[in-house]
Amino acid sequence: MFSRKGPDGIAIERLARQIDKNKSSFYHLFGDKQYFIEVLLEYHRKQVRELIIEEVKANTIAELADVFVKYADVLLFTRQLRIHQAQGSFGRSYETVVQDSLRDTLPLWGRIIGIENNTYLAELVLRFSLDNFFLQLNESNLTAEWIKQYLSDLHAMIGHITSTKQDGMAQR
Repeated sequence: MFSRKGPDGIAIERLARQIDKNKSSFYHLFGDKQYFIEVLLEYHRKQVRELIIEEVKANTIAELADVFVKYADVLLFTRQLRIHQAQGSFGRSYETVVQDSLRDTLPLWGRIIGIENNTYLAELVLRFSLDNFFLQLNESNLTAEWIKQYLSDLHAMIGHITSTKQDGMAQR
C-alpha cells in the first residue's frame, strides 16, 4: 500500500482491513504506527538487498530491465521514499538504498552506460540517474520497454558527453 499511495497508504484501519484483522490486533502486533513504519522500512531494505543481488548479475540493459520489472513493488516503494524523503525516516531509508546501490552496483552501471573506466563519473551519473529514475517511475511506465529506453537514453547521453569532451580536447 505504501508503494502505491505513499504515507497516506499507511492508515491503520485500512491496513487492518486489508489483512482481515481489526485495529486492536494491529496495535497488539506493532504497538504503534511509528514502530510499524520502522518494521516496514527494515523489510524494504531486505527487499532492496535481494534486488541488488539480482541486479549485479545482469550483463545487458535488457537483463537489467527484466530484473527491475521483477522487483516492481520494491522500485515503487523506493519511489515513494524518494518523493517523501523530507519526512525523516523515509529520507534516511532512501539515502540508505542509494548508498547500497552506489556501493554494490557501480561496476555494473559503469559497464551498462559505457563508462566503466571512470569510477568518479559513473558514481555521479548513477546518483543522478537513480534520483531522476525514481521521479519519473510510476505504475504505468514500469515496463521492460520503458526501462530499456530510459537506460539506452542514459547510455547515449553519456556517450555523447564523453565523445564531445574528447573532441573538444582534441581540437585544443
